[in-house]
Amino acid sequence: MEIRLKFASEKHQALMLDDNDTIFASGSRRSGKSIIVGQKIITTIIENKNVNCVVIRADKDQNKDTTYATLTRIIKQMGLLSKFIIRKSPLEIEYKPTGQMIVFRGTDDPEKVKGIDFATGGLHMIWFDEITSISKEAYETITGSFSGTGEYKVINQTLITTNPAGSANWVKDYFIDRNVYKASIYSFTIFDNKFLSQKDREHFLRLKDIDYPRYRREALGEWVYSEGLIYKWQEVDRIPQALPFVFAIDWGNSQGSGDPTAAVKVSFSGDNIFVEQIAYSNKLTLNLLAQYLPRNINIFCDLNAPHAVDFLMNAGFDMQPMKKAVAKGRVVDGVQIVQGKNLNVLRNSRDLIAELNNYLYDKDGNITTQNKTPDHLLDAMRYAVIGHERIGSV
Repeated sequence: MEIRLKFASEKHQALMLDDNDTIFASGSRRSGKSIIVGQKIITTIIENKNVNCVVIRADKDQNKDTTYATLTRIIKQMGLLSKFIIRKSPLEIEYKPTGQMIVFRGTDDPEKVKGIDFATGGLHMIWFDEITSISKEAYETITGSFSGTGEYKVINQTLITTNPAGSANWVKDYFIDRNVYKASIYSFTIFDNKFLSQKDREHFLRLKDIDYPRYRREALGEWVYSEGLIYKWQEVDRIPQALPFVFAIDWGNSQGSGDPTAAVKVSFSGDNIFVEQIAYSNKLTLNLLAQYLPRNINIFCDLNAPHAVDFLMNAGFDMQPMKKAVAKGRVVDGVQIVQGKNLNVLRNSRDLIAELNNYLYDKDGNITTQNKTPDHLLDAMRYAVIGHERIGSV
């Protein structure tokens, strides 16, 4: 079967032809990195009857609206719908002529990937999408699941796509800085995608004047250097048990702007703090929020929603309202208290980690209270740490 593809750039074409064991593609949103990796998977399966592929996201369910949707769209665009069976339950794609499979998994149990058996061929392609959300241990366990290549001519390839994250993430160290795995490194920007609409291009260009750090990440696909991040942290898979802890809440905007209510749990062990995202939604009713909160534990919060504080107090929760640190100096003081701790963040706290990656010093090296990026969970974290310093856990 002859396959004809139109490439967004010469860089995209180079990735398609690259036969290195590991291919790492980072870059901005809408840069075409996921499309070219998806095209490579589909093309390889058609051209080599022994290749099957496993697609990995941190959470298996995230695949449905991301990698699975991307591969389905590619198959349609290539005019190959008659050649593939696209199933939603279980989530998988089958190449009808040979029975080769594309299956979708998460990292909750990396060892399970080793147990996948294919009727035709073996596991010879693995696609990790948004690898900054995946632990190094899970990555190395899963890449150890490749089938042997002695029976037939085939290479094992690991394909990686990600948007740039903060440099505290292991991915930047292992791929960008030291390239431990000897990967082929590709960095894509919006300017590498000739198929990007003018409207989308203008959207990204407007960011240049509105929020330059965000423009660098979202349009240019640059990795944030550690000196630009306000907090340094490490991600952990679990929080030690039996540690004293508090909860904290940052209320959504009462003026109808749609800002979410954010809640965190913060545990303490000497200078170490362990933070877990509990809730993050602009549709969170007080009755539903109450289901996430513990009894007989201090719950720190701001004063933006006195009716909410009264409701939860009357429901028997130990609410500890704190004055909102509006003045720049008080925000800075609170941030510096948190900076004095060893910050550990539970790995599945995705919204919290996203806020950490976007919470930056301004161009003059100052902490600004006018950040245009969300910081609701970070505010709650700050209340928890300050409150614990002043009052304690119970």
